[in-house]
Amino acid sequence: MQQEKTIRDLLAIDRTRLANQRTFLAFLRTSIYFVVVGMTVLSLENFVELRQLSIPLFITGVLLFLTGVLSYFRERRKIEQLHKYLIPSEEE
Repeated sequence: MQQEKTIRDLLAIDRTRLANQRTFLAFLRTSIYFVVVGMTVLSLENFVELRQLSIPLFITGVLLFLTGVLSYFRERRKIEQLHKYLIPSEEE
């Protein structure tokens, strides 16, 4: 019976890892969108007055990227701690 619980727990941890990676990729994608829109605004010659909009777009893109990276590693650490708690090593 213990083996079934272990397999179920391992699968749950794997799903959680994948969800964490998916969330990071969503942050990455959104930050790239903001940077690309900022670059597009800079390249528009007919709308020079909109160029000031590119700075907040770049800053938002960088902040989203950093938030995604920090969130990913924080959650990864929690997942690894949970894995060690649920599945103790053979040596312990």
